[in-house]
Amino acid sequence: MQYSLLSQFQGGFLGCAIGQLLAIDRHHPHRLILAEKSWCEGSLASLELSERLIRGRLQPEDWLGCRPRQGQVLAVLPIIFSDLDDPQQLRSRLQEAASAWQLSPESAANLFVWGDAISLALSETVVFGQLLESLLERSRQTQSPWVETIAQISQLVGEGAGLSQATAQLSRQRQNNFAAIAIALYCFATTPQDFRLCVSRALRSGGNSQLAAALAGAIAGAHNSLNGIPIAWRLQAIASEQTQPFLQQAERLFSLWSGVYQPHRQPAPCQAIAAAGTLQPRPSLKIVSQNSSAQTFP
Repeated sequence: MQYSLLSQFQGGFLGCAIGQLLAIDRHHPHRLILAEKSWCEGSLASLELSERLIRGRLQPEDWLGCRPRQGQVLAVLPIIFSDLDDPQQLRSRLQEAASAWQLSPESAANLFVWGDAISLALSETVVFGQLLESLLERSRQTQSPWVETIAQISQLVGEGAGLSQATAQLSRQRQNNFAAIAIALYCFATTPQDFRLCVSRALRSGGNSQLAAALAGAIAGAHNSLNGIPIAWRLQAIASEQTQPFLQQAERLFSLWSGVYQPHRQPAPCQAIAAAGTLQPRPSLKIVSQNSSAQTFP
């Protein structure tokens, strides 16, 4: 199914926010609820990075001003969306971030593979198991340390491995962020068209499950768009003041990417405008019966 790119931008950012806000209901352990939580450093850095990106070309001091101590994969989400159609530019900017933040080669590789994963999820040509196949090909071309792990995820998905088995194997990774990305990719690859199930499984994976749920929400939301998020979660998140900055971020970044809209302006309120004579105020609404007699409803 084709989705508008704006809806995919909104789905990616709101999905990431929902993943961070989800919690297991203490009274009903099988149910998930949206709870009031503080955002991790990576999400706050993404808001600041988005503002600086919209203002113009990023300078080294801009990267340093948005440096998070954790959750770097969440911080670079605006960069991934703004350069989704230019893989070389995307990799160059992610390298700038890794250098400015003095990340290790392994942490830098995390940014690169996550950037590739989101851009592939946004593509209409990548469906079901093709994402892992395409991601594995890109990783081999760049000689990424992720080659072995992506092949392992692909094998787990092909064998129909359950969440507990996949978590046990993927959580052995040395780096916590590495494991969270791997689990998010596994959850998305097994349920690419079910946002609720994808994020729910990531949240129940143990370890750094909150980061895994946020990453799973970002990739599932980007792939399935805003409309793919369950309506109860979507309405609750949209109504929350906590998530408003992330929705505005998505809309302004889409404006920047398109080159048509002005990202500095606030989104106009939604209005319904009909052609003359097609919609009438209720007091003058008329229904014409088969007998050509008109009846007016108060």
